[in-house]
Amino acid sequence: MLLSYLQTEGSAATFLIDGGGKGFSRRQLAGWVTTTRSKFEALQGQRISIRSSSNLELILLLLLCDGWVEALLILPTDLSEGEQNTAYHTQSKMDVVLSLSISSSLDDISPKIEWLNKVPEKQYGGSTAWIIATSGTTNVPKLVEHTLDSLSNSVKLDFSKGRNVKWGLLYAISRFAGLQVFLQSLMGGSVLLIGDDEEDVDQKLGYCVKYGCNALSATPTLWRKILMSPS
Repeated sequence: MLLSYLQTEGSAATFLIDGGGKGFSRRQLAGWVTTTRSKFEALQGQRISIRSSSNLELILLLLLCDGWVEALLILPTDLSEGEQNTAYHTQSKMDVVLSLSISSSLDDISPKIEWLNKVPEKQYGGSTAWIIATSGTTNVPKLVEHTLDSLSNSVKLDFSKGRNVKWGLLYAISRFAGLQVFLQSLMGGSVLLIGDDEEDVDQKLGYCVKYGCNALSATPTLWRKILMSPS
């Protein structure tokens, strides 16, 4: 599970840096996950739809839920409400919509729970199903079920090299391109620069330069924009 990659040698080192330059170590995040799980035991084993308004929220919810709940439904922001959202919940048999009450202090961040199908507390210690919407470029996005193993099969698991890498995040983590960068950073032992979600390309690049980014993942179209940017 993702939690195990927070409980590694060197866990005191910074893993996340947000848009304001605030850093979060792997040890801090692991502590938040274990404490939150102990306070919200009724969520264990449920089928959970994640609702997040930022990459930081989504990261925290993924760390909290993987390996602890039966299934996760991860939808981009534009599919988080409305009739299609309701249809996705029904199709994937979700029990809970889970979001976060964000605070400036990690210790004060806690889940907000909307029960769709209140079921008895379930114990679960297996592999969590990750249900993710396709891009939907030609039609209504479809839901596809994955596992952490299938999503991370291209991740380079080498902490000795990864600790020297700072990944810049250019895509939302609710999309495959962003999710792959998150998993590589976490599982490869690197730092992840998440920035502010609303920044444009030039602003993101300026942020990446400021905090020492040395690795990016982008499409050819975005690389052209990067190479043409004054930043």
